[in-house]
Parts: sequence; C-alpha cells; structure tokens
Amino acid sequence: MLQANISLHPQYGLLKLLMNKTDLNELAKRYFLASDGKTVPQLIRKIQAAQGHADCFATGKLRCEELTCPWREQCLPDSK
Repeated sequence: MLQANISLHPQYGLLKLLMNKTDLNELAKRYFLASDGKTVPQLIRKIQAAQGHADCFATGKLRCEELTCPWREQCLPDSK
C-alpha cells in the first residue's frame, strides 16, 4: 500500500510528495511504468511525464514553469 508522506505546499496549496523508492515503484505501477533498474530521479521523471508534467526532475534546470508538479519543491527548493 502506498505510504507517501503528503503535505500541503504553504504558498500554492499543492500536494508535496515525499516518497521512498518502494512507494515510487508502486506509483509507477499505477501508470504502467517499468521501474526496474531506474534511479529515483529517473523514476520520478517517468511519473512526471505520465502525469502530464515536463519530465525534468533533478536535471539542473534553474527555472520551473511546472507550478502544479508534486515534486517541484524537492527539485527546486528555492522555487517557493
């Protein structure tokens, strides 16, 4: 069962996801994504794409237009 720590983003009111690898694997299954051999950032990017977001988690971008992305705060801590 998915046991992610979920909290509300203080500024945008969006969900912020804090997941471990097991939880990410389970979420990937919900989108019919293969998770074997992928790192956490690679897996998050696959999930981002499946959710309709740019698949850019931890790619070094300095700006992010994905205001509704659940991983935005972990990817760009200064993007609040």
